[in-house]
Amino acid sequence: MKIWRAVAPMALAALLSTGGLPRASAVAAEPADPCALLFVPPGYELSCTLVRTGSDWRLVVAPHDSAFAALSELSVEPVEEPVEEPREWLRGQMRLDLGDLEEAVRELTENDDSPFADEQFTAPIEAWLGMMTMLGDWPLQSCAEPVALSSATDIELTCMWRLGPFEQHLQTRLVERDGQHYAVRIRAMNPRRLRHLVAIANSL
Repeated sequence: MKIWRAVAPMALAALLSTGGLPRASAVAAEPADPCALLFVPPGYELSCTLVRTGSDWRLVVAPHDSAFAALSELSVEPVEEPVEEPREWLRGQMRLDLGDLEEAVRELTENDDSPFADEQFTAPIEAWLGMMTMLGDWPLQSCAEPVALSSATDIELTCMWRLGPFEQHLQTRLVERDGQHYAVRIRAMNPRRLRHLVAIANSL
């Protein structure tokens, strides 16, 4: 357990940088100049980039000349699916999506041809699956309750993980502009850079 507590924050940082957490569905129409949605002060040494994946798009604001650029990022992407409960939607963004892993493990015990379909294996595997379900909610243990921002339609979930002198900050916002919802994600391991990214997010 001590080893897990030590490596968990860095493991989550890796998930944050590689997309291990669920992403918003982004198929809304792309603005003529997406980066114009944000104000990025020149003195911050940050660049706004439009990233396209098929018909999806998102904005990424990150350092353009830094050895630690991968540690700091602000992203903005449209949310296509209906958001009935903003606070629960934000919590859902922080849950680890382990559905594919669970399906693969269940195949071990439910497939008639599997050597693990025997009863002696099913109980330990079911117990392990229960632990994995708890792991899916683990990031939320380091998050505060979602709070409303200055705009009545904007909600934010703030999370922070600590490992020794290092801190991983993550802020996830759900904002609405002109009838369109956007997911805004801010991550940083440096308080000064965090303030920069928050200021830019506030310009949306």
